[in-house]
Amino acid sequence: MKVLFVEPTFGISGDMFNGALLDIKDVLGQLENELLKLNITGVKISTSKVKKQYLKSTLFKVVDEADDVRNPKSYSEIVKLIDDSDLHEKVKKISNSAFKYLAEVEASIHNVLINEVHFHEIGAIDSIFDIVSAAILVHLLEIDYIFSTPIANGTNRAVESDHGFTFCASPAAVKLQESMKSVFLPVEAEISTPTGVAILKALNADFKGTPKIMVIEGVGYGAGTKDFEHPNVLRATIGDMEMANDDETADNGSEVINFLNTEHGSVALSHIGNLPEQLIPESIFLISTNLDDVTSEVLSFTVEKLLSSGALDAWVTPIVMKKNRPAFELHAISLDDRLSELLTVILNETKTLGIRVKKQVRFKLNREIVKVNVDGCEVALKVSPYGHKAEYDDLVAASKVLNRPLSDIKKQAEALYLSDLSSWPSSKKN
Repeated sequence: MKVLFVEPTFGISGDMFNGALLDIKDVLGQLENELLKLNITGVKISTSKVKKQYLKSTLFKVVDEADDVRNPKSYSEIVKLIDDSDLHEKVKKISNSAFKYLAEVEASIHNVLINEVHFHEIGAIDSIFDIVSAAILVHLLEIDYIFSTPIANGTNRAVESDHGFTFCASPAAVKLQESMKSVFLPVEAEISTPTGVAILKALNADFKGTPKIMVIEGVGYGAGTKDFEHPNVLRATIGDMEMANDDETADNGSEVINFLNTEHGSVALSHIGNLPEQLIPESIFLISTNLDDVTSEVLSFTVEKLLSSGALDAWVTPIVMKKNRPAFELHAISLDDRLSELLTVILNETKTLGIRVKKQVRFKLNREIVKVNVDGCEVALKVSPYGHKAEYDDLVAASKVLNRPLSDIKKQAEALYLSDLSSWPSSKKN
C-alpha cells in the first residue's frame, strides 16, 4: 500500500502541498499536461528550489498571465468546470470534495446558501489550480492512504482579509479543521490556509496515528511564500506500508490495515491470500435498519436522498419481521466523512428508533471514464482492468434523442470502445 505522511508542523497551504509532492518526484510535465484538461487559458505553473531557513525546498507557483481581471467564480461554476473536463474521475472526486468543503464553510460563516457562495478565495484561479493540482499529484503518485500530524495555526494577532480584519487563523481554516487535529502556535500570521486544510480534508487524511512501519521511498519539502523564524515548509514522506500481521503494524494508525489485520472485520487478511495488485482496500461502513411502518414512497425518496448525500450505494430488501409482519430493510454504504450525514437522513426521513452500523473493508478497482460518440450522442464507459460498462444515464439520454432501444445503443457504444482499443499501441492497452 502506497502511503503519504504529511507533517503540517509549520502550517499547510495549497502551494506547500503541491511543492512537497513535486519535491518528492518531479512530475511537473505530466501535471502541466493534465491541467490543460481544465481548458483555462493564460495560466502557468512553475517550480523553483528555495531555502527556507536551513531547509532546501520546492516552491510551487500558479501564474495567471491573463490581461483582463478574472471575475470570481461561484461554487457551482467551479464544479461544472471540473465535471466538464477530461480529468480522471478520482481527480474530479477529490477536487469537487475540497471545493464542497470550502463552499459549505463559507456558506455557514456568511449565512448564505451554498449555491450563493461567491468569493475571491474559492473563485481565484490559483485556488482552482492548487486544489486540482493536488488531486492530480495524488493520482499520479498512486497514493492509497494519507496520514497527517496535527495542523498548525497562528495566534495572537489580527490580520486584514477581503472581509476586513479577522483572526490570523482564519475562520474558514479553523472551521474546516472540525473533526481533524489542530495545534496553535505563537506565530502572528496565517500559516494554514483554507485551501490547504480543504485538500487534506478531501483526501480523508488520517489524524489518528502515524505510519510506524513504512519503507520510505522519498521525502519532500514544500515551501510557503513568506519567511519566518521557523522554516516555512510542509514535509511529506511517501513510502510503502507492508500489511504484515504483527502487533507493531496493528498500531500504525491506518484504519484499513488495522481492520484487515483483525478477525473482527468481514474479511481477515490471513484468509484472503494474494490479491490482484489492481485492488485497493478502503474502509467503509454498512448502515442498516428494519422498517415496518413506512410507505414505499418514503423508502424511495430516502434511497434517493441517501445517494445524493454521498452514499456509495443504497438499496431496500423485503423481509419478514417478528409476528410475521412484512417489512423492509434499508441499507446504505458510507465512507467515514459521510456517515453522520447519512444517519441523519435516515432518522429524519424514516423516523426509525435504531440504526445498525458495521465497519467493513471493500476492495475496489481503479477505473477511468472513456467517452465514445454514438450517432452524435456522447456515451461514457467506465473502464477497469477487468472490463468495461456503458453509463446508464448516458444510454437513457441517447435512447431518447435517437429514438432507439437502449440495448442497441449499449451494444454500439461498447463496440465503438473495443474498436478504438484495437487500434491503440500495446503499451496503452496495459
